Amino acid sequence: MTNAYNHYDLTGEVETIEEKPPREGPIKVLVVDDQPVFTEMLRVVLDMQEDIKVVGMAFTGDEGLKLAIETQPDVLLVDYHMPGMSGLEVIQQLREAGEETTVVVLTADTGEAVMAEAIAAGAAGYITKQQALSEVVQAVRTASEGEPVVPPFMIPRILSHFHHQQQREQQAEMLKARLSAREIEILEQLARGKSNDAISEIFVLSPNTVRTHIQNVIKKMGVHSKLEATTLALQLGIITMPRD
Repeated sequence: MTNAYNHYDLTGEVETIEEKPPREGPIKVLVVDDQPVFTEMLRVVLDMQEDIKVVGMAFTGDEGLKLAIETQPDVLLVDYHMPGMSGLEVIQQLREAGEETTVVVLTADTGEAVMAEAIAAGAAGYITKQQALSEVVQAVRTASEGEPVVPPFMIPRILSHFHHQQQREQQAEMLKARLSAREIEILEQLARGKSNDAISEIFVLSPNTVRTHIQNVIKKMGVHSKLEATTLALQLGIITMPRD
């Protein structure tokens, strides 16, 4: 009989997870990294362990995703930064495909934003490329048991990142509710470098009306200038950086 339990991850999300039946045989591992020498070194070290078996290697995210679906490893070690499909995209697509492989990110970047992004996408944690190979082996074993692979000193930093992110999302929602559709459109034009007169012509409004809209935007957003309003709107995702 399969038991279920509530799982609380670092993002604060709660999900009901069914316990997996005990694994039989060695831990199956897939290694995906765009550095062949590093990838081969990991393969050799992991294959030396009696309880671990490397079922494949890949040097691109696309190839790694395909192999992960084909081989269904217990643990996927994937580089975060790769040309083409990134490690983050591999994690996201695996989750969208319903695959239950435990993913551990390989990275040289220990910034909490990168780590938080990977964990939010469904990674069990990360190991840096500077860590001892014995730590990589232990990380594989830890991940295979369903435990998080995150250095204790990083947990407060990652939680703080999620907290600030949540605050920014709440701030963005609050400002979106305050700003009218026309005011957001004007912010988008300001981000394109349009002057008040140009905005007047685009929306067929009088210059006075445009100035009033901009003054209202500045007041509602609690800023001091058009530039500050536009910058904050971009940072919070209220508007996006124009491509034209």
